[in-house]
Amino acid sequence: MSQPEAERARAFLDRADADLTAVRALEKLDTVPDEIVGFHGQQAAEKLLKAVLAARGIDFPRTHSIRFLLDQPTTNVRARKAWIAKRLRPIGLHEARHTYASLMIAAGVNAKALSTYLGHSSVTITYDRYGDLMPGNTDEAAALLDSYLVRATQAH
Repeated sequence: MSQPEAERARAFLDRADADLTAVRALEKLDTVPDEIVGFHGQQAAEKLLKAVLAARGIDFPRTHSIRFLLDQPTTNVRARKAWIAKRLRPIGLHEARHTYASLMIAAGVNAKALSTYLGHSSVTITYDRYGDLMPGNTDEAAALLDSYLVRATQAH
């Protein structure tokens, strides 16, 4: 890490520390709304992420979006290099997540377990997102019904 990167990272760490100090002081006061304490906690997390990015020499625009900061190239660059090294078309983390879920369904993992692995708050989210890939989807249901009707017709 270069000297300017280290100084920039240290500045973000100092600001994060100040926000954490504010959280500790404010949470002791009954008159301070939880939203205010939470705001300073979020600010500390944001500044810690910025410190990591700054230390790695990764530029980022002025933002308060933790999601944006988490999507920065630290992970994506390493993943992209690995894909290219294997002569594969790079895909993003979002595509990799869907691929993982699809493969788990094809392997026969049940929806409740998959929901837990994916961190969904409810199995309903998993069904809504991946239901068409699960056994018993519309095409499979139609084929099962066709097969049943053929057997039922032949039995009579």
